Amino acid sequence: MTVGGESFVRHLAVATIVFAGLFALWPGVDLGASALTFRSGHGFWLGEHPLVRGLRDSVSFMAWAGIGVLVVLFILARLNVRAAGRLDRRRIAFVLLTIMLVPGITVPVLKRVFERPRPAEVKEFGGSQRFVPFLRISPGCPDICASFPSGETAFGFSLVALGLAAESPVAVVAAIAVGCAVGTARVVQGRHFLSDVVMTGFGTTLVALVLYRLIMPRQPGRTSHLALPRGKPAPSANIPAARWATSAGQPQRSRTPSTASARSP
Repeated sequence: MTVGGESFVRHLAVATIVFAGLFALWPGVDLGASALTFRSGHGFWLGEHPLVRGLRDSVSFMAWAGIGVLVVLFILARLNVRAAGRLDRRRIAFVLLTIMLVPGITVPVLKRVFERPRPAEVKEFGGSQRFVPFLRISPGCPDICASFPSGETAFGFSLVALGLAAESPVAVVAAIAVGCAVGTARVVQGRHFLSDVVMTGFGTTLVALVLYRLIMPRQPGRTSHLALPRGKPAPSANIPAARWATSAGQPQRSRTPSTASARSP
């Protein structure tokens, strides 16, 4: 099973459905995960840790900086400048489309649809809102309730597209690690439930893989192991001689000129 292959995408889609069902059937998982970093009178005390805050802030910076770099590389690729390296126009467009489609469009739209209160806003953790289980639309939130999906987590997992474009399994794994770290930080801060970040990660990765297969189905840049070096004749060049030998009653054996002259009367 290869990353980006049909089998991998199919397994990931099944895992997404399974986890969505688990979170929908057992909403207590969300409350239990958020309660691990909550203390009465102190709130989500780990959320103010410099490492957690720095991780969250760095994602926004890396996202916008990365978009700027990709735009510049796309322009350079259109001008046939080799500074873009292995990321040609199609690969750069694929990465930009993933970022635009998931964190840029899908996440804000779903936030408005579900209006799920954040952990710090629900009554179980000192807030005033009622807890809304995963995949249930809030009956009406007077405040800005935007727990699902997680925008920062979507930005983190959208780096998977960059790893796919570079055809680097190591970069894909590193991007997933970044997305998991960002999602964990958001749960610790009380800004998202566990289901918010897990399903955002699954969804973003799945969209990136589907777009990868649609935009680059033949994986440009890779050559077949059957390709022949230029300037060398193909093995099929000897096929006519073999056919002539077969028609003469001597299958797969050709006679040299010296042998033919020796047998002639």
